[in-house]
Amino acid sequence: MGQLLSTCKNEIVDVTSAMKEAVCDRSLVPIRAKVTLPDDRTIILYVAVPVALLATVLLFGKRIFPVLMNYYFAPLYAKGFAAEKRELFAPLAELAEGGRLAVLEVGAGTGANFPYYEEFLPNGCDLIVVEPNDHMRPYLEAQLVKHPKVNLTKYITGFCEDLSLIDSNSLSAVVVTLVFCSTYDTPKALREIKRVLAPGGKLFTLEHVASDFCSITGITQRLFRLPFKYILADGCDLTRDTVATIKTAGFTDVQHRPFYYYSPLLAPFAFINPFVIATATK
Repeated sequence: MGQLLSTCKNEIVDVTSAMKEAVCDRSLVPIRAKVTLPDDRTIILYVAVPVALLATVLLFGKRIFPVLMNYYFAPLYAKGFAAEKRELFAPLAELAEGGRLAVLEVGAGTGANFPYYEEFLPNGCDLIVVEPNDHMRPYLEAQLVKHPKVNLTKYITGFCEDLSLIDSNSLSAVVVTLVFCSTYDTPKALREIKRVLAPGGKLFTLEHVASDFCSITGITQRLFRLPFKYILADGCDLTRDTVATIKTAGFTDVQHRPFYYYSPLLAPFAFINPFVIATATK
């Protein structure tokens, strides 16, 4: 027993001595990582680039958005919405009754709907355009050259909320596609549309609308609502229920159908789904 205690005591002394030597030996002390802070030029770069990009979008967004619409969104929509637009615009032929049709298009943009006017109105149409972004006009005029049956009678730089330059009860059809998402006062815009439509005239619209609040898309829409509206998309609000607003505006026979459109090229903006086509009668 005494021999065992003596052995344990010697081992404890050996461990204690080893610990003292380790503490005194600086070579065994962990080396701290050297942190290099960015210099002033790097800090300025990190701040200046995002600020410059934001300022460019805010200052020149009205010019940038038409380019994006003409070369990116319009070709995608032309392919992806073809069936829905044919379904939407087919009743134009019935309104025309074999003659020319007076049409108002609010937010005509780059003229993406002109091919359908020619398709369903073989005798042509007399078109009034109301467009808030005048930088769209060169692209629209290029479409007019391609579609000679579309006769542009008046181009008004303005908003849907004020159609005072158009007579009341003067039009058989009003077309509004991908516009109600960005109107400042949608009920007022619909009152103006109803005023200029003749009795029996129709509103034709295609819009992207709010998804279900609890869905992943609905949550994403609400997260990206403000940056999408004020930075990327020229005032486009992702969270509107346009069909409900049309129904409360006093129109009759509101017909609507939701649909979804997905494309690999549209993948970064998949949260703009769902879409809806709708018609309403005065």
